[in-house]
Amino acid sequence: MSTFKEYSLSPEVQKAIEEMGFVTPSEIQAKAIPLLLSHHGDFVGQAQTGTGKTAAFGIPLIEKIDPSAKTVQAIILSPTRELAVQISEELKKLSKHKRLRILPIYGGQDIGVQLRALRQGVQIVVGTPGRVVDHLHRGTLQLSQIKHFVLDEADEMLDMGFLEEIEEILTHAGTERSIWLFSATLSSQIRGIAKRFMTEPREVKIQKNTATTENTEEIYYAVQEHNKFEALCRLIDHAKEMYAIVFCQTKAQCAEVAERLVLKGFKAEALHGDMNQAQREHVMRKFKAKGVRLLIATDVAARGIDVNDLTHVINYSLPMESESYIHRIGRTGRAGKTGIAITLVTPSENYKLRRLEGNTRKRITKSTIPGIQEIMEANIDRTITEFEEALKNPTGFDRYFDRWKPILKKYETEEIMRGLVTLLCREFLEKYEDDKELNVPDNFGQRSGMRDRSYAPRAEMTELRINVGAQHNLQTGTLVGKICNLARLEGRQVGKVFINEDHSVFRVDAESVDRVIRSLTGITIGGKKAVVERTDGRSGGAPRMPFAKRSTHTKEDSPFRKSRTYKKDHSS
Repeated sequence: MSTFKEYSLSPEVQKAIEEMGFVTPSEIQAKAIPLLLSHHGDFVGQAQTGTGKTAAFGIPLIEKIDPSAKTVQAIILSPTRELAVQISEELKKLSKHKRLRILPIYGGQDIGVQLRALRQGVQIVVGTPGRVVDHLHRGTLQLSQIKHFVLDEADEMLDMGFLEEIEEILTHAGTERSIWLFSATLSSQIRGIAKRFMTEPREVKIQKNTATTENTEEIYYAVQEHNKFEALCRLIDHAKEMYAIVFCQTKAQCAEVAERLVLKGFKAEALHGDMNQAQREHVMRKFKAKGVRLLIATDVAARGIDVNDLTHVINYSLPMESESYIHRIGRTGRAGKTGIAITLVTPSENYKLRRLEGNTRKRITKSTIPGIQEIMEANIDRTITEFEEALKNPTGFDRYFDRWKPILKKYETEEIMRGLVTLLCREFLEKYEDDKELNVPDNFGQRSGMRDRSYAPRAEMTELRINVGAQHNLQTGTLVGKICNLARLEGRQVGKVFINEDHSVFRVDAESVDRVIRSLTGITIGGKKAVVERTDGRSGGAPRMPFAKRSTHTKEDSPFRKSRTYKKDHSS
């Protein structure tokens, strides 16, 4: 298995990679990075979302950029604003020691901010097709001198109806540029783009890995970042005899979490890359002997650990790639035993969770973090069970029992039991400051990168229906992304979304109804040609009362089939 150190990378990029905790490349990275570093032509990479594509094209791209030139040398097209921001942030981390200027441009952001940044000079632009076209029409973005053109999630962009925009942007790019296209699927449309704009592209294909274990129950808990540690403590205390690996993203986080757990009285040890071999072996001996019940580790440090009877795997940090998730949770539920995989998810990570579910083709069940009272009752129940077991075999400790005889003479049996319960509860409660609510409400932060709308005034909302649902692999984040990007809406203009089997229902700000219907009708989503209509049967965009009860009509008897539909129109 190769490592990033084996690649011909600059010291600046190697340092950034190490700081990000990357050691071993994913499959797409291992195949694409060496090729893109040495190859100066076009490239097609087929790999699913969440396999590490950003670093796969980002690392060689950064190495090919001239930091001294303050002109746009590369452009990356992304289907959604959330992904554009995510790509931009990762590239900034990878290029931090090269001091490159990277700019995300997307709808919904003040265009003045983008214009000022472009005037000051940037080397890499990461943008959504609509906003990039807008800049091209304004004359504020010049692509004639770019050297590298990256199309990320190309199939998703085509599903969202961006073919015309992509072709227009490609025609503005000069001829002396390489095109790197990444996509989960290679449809005839994508092949058409490759044939028209690319010259003998090199191809790399990664097989999709969906191997999650059947013996592992997968659960996630929605929690704010600042409440993660207390949530972890509660889950450990609530479980019976947890024997687990807790995965953290970085060495620093790993050490911090382990130290805090020990201070709370848990038997925990850290395992990370800053430890020498002797320290690592010492920790592993304790863990395998169950002298330590909780191993707090990074992905890299946990490689090669062979323990078959783990009860839990906990993702304290959501892994960046679905491959990492699969490897992590595969460590429990082994040898015919059942296991539990727990993931702590912050509101801003919801879209990552949905993407993870899509890649693994498995639904991850949401659960609620237990309160202090619930945890205490569970612990008392376990103590009673253990106490009854001890009563059945009380021999071997007579010399210690003698020390209790004065207590038995002084107090009644019930008084003694009350004292023991008080002692147990007091010791337990010292771990927790208060019984605050840690669970994040279902409607909080559903869409990453968008302002939490629960704090903003809401306009009148109108309910719309689209003939695409779960059977077409539609997810909430995908639908919201299409609405916002195609209809040019802000996140606060989109309300609740309900994904049903063969259709979905969602709310948008009443003034945007016609624009949303025009923008989405006619595009292809999951192989289905979309039709969008109002659920109240009206054809206009007049406001209605906010969100009526969701309809229970079936497809056959639905009155909505009579409502007006629109052909797709890119003019809005």
